[in-house]
Amino acid sequence: MNELKNKSSQVYKSLKSRISDLDERTILTNVELCISGKYPCKEVGEYFKPDFVAVKKVFDGDVEFLDIIIIDSKLSKNLPLDS
Repeated sequence: MNELKNKSSQVYKSLKSRISDLDERTILTNVELCISGKYPCKEVGEYFKPDFVAVKKVFDGDVEFLDIIIIDSKLSKNLPLDS
């Protein structure tokens, strides 16, 4: 995670080459994303935890939205989507 927050690191530069507005985003870890549509999403299979997300606020008129890029890599197709 430290490499992702260090703008001079090779990891950050590599990610920025793929996400041009990375400097405008906040990088978060330990985020549970609900995929079941039910709340709260606490049962196995209702959510997953990506490696990290890159988030920024965007506006459409007076309405605020979160623009989220999910970044997750599984080393094996047998790994679970949640931890």
